[in-house]
Amino acid sequence: MKNVYVSVKVLLLVWGLGTLAQAQTTIAFQGGETGDCWGYGAITQQNGAPIVGPNAYTGYIRSGTRSIRIGGASGCANNTGAGCVGGLIQGTANNIGAQNCANQNGKIFETNTVNVAAYADARIQAHTRTHGECPATNGYDNGDNVFYEVSLNGAAYNIEKQINGNNNTLWNFNDPNGTFDYAIPTTGCTQTIRFRIRETSNRGDEVLYIDDVRLSFTQGRPITASQTTICQGQSVTFTANSCVTTNGQWGYQWLLNGNPITGATASTYTTSTLNNGDQISLRYIPPTAAAQTGGCTLPQAVSPPITITVNAKPTVSITPAGPLTLCVGATQTLTASGANTYSWSPATDLSATNVAAPVLTAATTGTRTYTVTGTTTATGCTNSATVTV
Repeated sequence: MKNVYVSVKVLLLVWGLGTLAQAQTTIAFQGGETGDCWGYGAITQQNGAPIVGPNAYTGYIRSGTRSIRIGGASGCANNTGAGCVGGLIQGTANNIGAQNCANQNGKIFETNTVNVAAYADARIQAHTRTHGECPATNGYDNGDNVFYEVSLNGAAYNIEKQINGNNNTLWNFNDPNGTFDYAIPTTGCTQTIRFRIRETSNRGDEVLYIDDVRLSFTQGRPITASQTTICQGQSVTFTANSCVTTNGQWGYQWLLNGNPITGATASTYTTSTLNNGDQISLRYIPPTAAAQTGGCTLPQAVSPPITITVNAKPTVSITPAGPLTLCVGATQTLTASGANTYSWSPATDLSATNVAAPVLTAATTGTRTYTVTGTTTATGCTNSATVTV
């Protein structure tokens, strides 16, 4: 019912069958702008000539030039579309168009191929309604069918919804027949989609009006992390979703707590400077319009964030702190603190290496540096301290 255009919004979609209460990013293939819509009223012209007397009827009149209809005395003109819209059927005048196509069999509205590799939970949604011409009560009969069809990854179209006419079947935009809501599969890897609405009808008095054809999603595909719980200073590698990387057309911008990380524009990101509670996410940057079929401009998508738990290292110390000077044969207890378990090295002249306070017996002359590594049992994090003797 509205202008054919492509735009990106964050909105709540409210339609007659209920409220889609989650904020979505939406690409509108058809619908959205006021001023290009269908208004119900008297049809006064057909093929450029006035309609008078018993042949006059009421119907939906286009106020703009790109509101889409299939069938009837107009609506059979082909249009290459713009942006994400491929071939579509539309009239050619503000009332009834100059075209007079008695046979509408197989006429379609169709999108171009759209790259959806980075969209995690994408849906295709559309509304249609029927209306007769000469008279308005003429609807879809046996053999007059409407098909909502989807093609995934370049495969043949699959019929996802079919409406069969029966004795002048009519429906409105918010009726079950007129509402299409299809979730693009989340299993596997769907990289491209096409959508079309097709009808089979051999009569010129059956009209299908198309409104609000949309591709919507709420977030980008999830990323992975080599680990999500680390000790301070450990490195983590984050990796973009394989469905996006194998597609090969998307760009990347890694985000730390929602802010771009300078220079982090590859499909992986490795860092050792995270703090406890930091969140890493990835903004998928779509291919340029020139790289898309039909010049389709797509929105960016941001992955769900991964929250990293960073555990502190223990603060390990040795008493006495040293440096120490001992005579040959003298002893000194070296006491470590700050952790739960300890490991000393080298073992030379020490009474034990796995206790907090080994006894050092100076058996030979020379200078040695002892290192103790302390471990916090709950987290596995380690730190070390040294003393020179």
